[in-house]
Amino acid sequence: MQFWTTDEFKKFLGKVSDKPQARAGFLILYYTGLRIGELLALEYGDIDFKNCTINVNKSYQHIRGKDVVTPPKTPKIVRIVSILEFLRDEIRNYTERLYGLHKHDRIFPYTKSFFEHEMIRGTKDGDVKWIRPQDIRRSHASQLIHMDFSILAVSERLGHEKVHPPASVRSPLSGSPWQCGPAATGRVRRIPFTGSVAKCQYQPKFVKVVHFWYTFKK
Repeated sequence: MQFWTTDEFKKFLGKVSDKPQARAGFLILYYTGLRIGELLALEYGDIDFKNCTINVNKSYQHIRGKDVVTPPKTPKIVRIVSILEFLRDEIRNYTERLYGLHKHDRIFPYTKSFFEHEMIRGTKDGDVKWIRPQDIRRSHASQLIHMDFSILAVSERLGHEKVHPPASVRSPLSGSPWQCGPAATGRVRRIPFTGSVAKCQYQPKFVKVVHFWYTFKK
């Protein structure tokens, strides 16, 4: 299985950031684990800038020669994906460039081929290995598992329908561990589930360093 480390992704991003739509799209893919079809179907109203969440409830697909937005195939695909502030700010900066954007307008009015072409462009010099668009999703999952999040928690975030996590896997928390956090570099502590969403809390004296989110900002 191919995937990008954070350093590899940062190198790749630097090569495609001349196109704002590519920068914003790949940031969302890498830091949320959305499917490419879910990304392409995102509407402006799906982004909750106040609560730092993305509402995933549809997919953009190529069916019988036509590009169409379709409802989810399974209930698990419909989900609220929490993001950190730096990604929220990146999305806001991008959407502010889109003139006359309305609630039900797609924020990425492109097809899968656009992002496939950008992946080729960003890897053609050999500094970063080429991977498939779906491997960006796997990169996100691999990083989270490496940080000791349970397979169950990761699967729920990715919108998988069936999960059979090994009994030996233990999560440091219950619920969703991705909640709006400090935009600056820093350390976060994962705290026990106390409501609908478990929060990432800023701690000057760290308990657990979640370097994946913050090395991008250094």
